[in-house]
Amino acid sequence: MRKPPFDPRTGRHLPLYDSRIVEAFEVEQLGHNSLLCRDTRGQLTVVAKPWPLRKQEYDGETIGGVAYTAGDVIDEREANDDGVVEAQRVTPAYAVGEVILAARRPQRVLVEVGDDGGYAAEWEDLNVAGRCWSQRDATFAVQVEKDGGVAGDADTSTDCSYTYTVNDMDGNELATGITPQVARYGSAEYAYAGEGGSSTYGVATWNDSTLLLLSLPGEYLKSTVCP
Repeated sequence: MRKPPFDPRTGRHLPLYDSRIVEAFEVEQLGHNSLLCRDTRGQLTVVAKPWPLRKQEYDGETIGGVAYTAGDVIDEREANDDGVVEAQRVTPAYAVGEVILAARRPQRVLVEVGDDGGYAAEWEDLNVAGRCWSQRDATFAVQVEKDGGVAGDADTSTDCSYTYTVNDMDGNELATGITPQVARYGSAEYAYAGEGGSSTYGVATWNDSTLLLLSLPGEYLKSTVCP
């Protein structure tokens, strides 16, 4: 009688047949159609994205009268509805290190993986995060953390130069080293967003691949030179 394989990490025998239906996976690499993930046993596998989010399903296709064209950036595309073009991105974004839940498919699905052709994925993301396509250039709420710059100094005529790491509301990093798109007085001292318990929330938008931090109420003027 065949013996089940032994796992020295746990000191237990593995089942002869994998009976898992739902499994947790940690994302290690992002792709247009799939995610390279590690399961709870430490094994690497390819997990297919949900059908609406897979590039191979919509790129160059017209669905419901809307023509879709994928961009070079993962999870970005253009939707053309009779000449009205909208830039779209998947929201919330996938992130390396994120833990997702995936289900075993009744049948494997062939997903395109870079230039290496197809891979027959056995697992598919259940999308418990509710990811969907949203207008890319719309404004949205963000959280920030100061990552550089100085406060500014009225005595030495130094301008404020704070920059921020910007995260979405789920904590996924969107950009680093971002200067707010708000006017600052020259030769003036500012408190950074989050200093002394001030707000770390802001409003941002995308301009092509550049993140614009439009509003940051938590950054405020502390002192300046009187005229």
